[in-house]
Amino acid sequence: MSQAGKSGNNGGNQAGNQAKPVEQQASLAESLANQVAITPTVPRVESDPETMELRRRLEIAEKALKDEQARNAELMELEAGRKISINDKPYVGDAGYTFEVGPRDRAKFPELPIEKFKATDEAEAKRWYLNSHDYPKGSGIVIDPIAIVVDVKCIDPRRNEVILLAKRLGVIRSKLDRGQQLTDEETGLMIKYEARVHNY
Repeated sequence: MSQAGKSGNNGGNQAGNQAKPVEQQASLAESLANQVAITPTVPRVESDPETMELRRRLEIAEKALKDEQARNAELMELEAGRKISINDKPYVGDAGYTFEVGPRDRAKFPELPIEKFKATDEAEAKRWYLNSHDYPKGSGIVIDPIAIVVDVKCIDPRRNEVILLAKRLGVIRSKLDRGQQLTDEETGLMIKYEARVHNY
């Protein structure tokens, strides 16, 4: 065979040999793709009672957490921007008592007035004062009772009489429970306030 013929065959063999690795690479890539595609998945066990119970508890806990977060967000929003209520009035009840309410440190908070008004008790007097006055002045935001201590003083003499009467009726009730004899004055009070002595 001539040199040219050998050279031609060698060229053909080399081209064929170069084509084979490309085909092998394509075949290998296709094989890997098929392996990835047929990777088995682990089935979820939906009917397992223990798993279902854990899932149920998790759902309840997640719902409770969401509810709590919503409540906290609402409270923070209210606290951050609580506005004074100009229409709010102190609850007086049947008659109410006169209270004097204002900041304890008057020198430090001169812009907060000392108010005298009727309310059913100390708690209501304090609630109304805090909710109906703003600080800083003109901000429209209610007084923060942590930052500003507010004193509440009952200046109604009737309140002291009521407290004294309640104490005396308590003594009468205690004597009756122990079978002790009442004084004439205590007997008169018991007759007058029998319902309160016997809590009916």
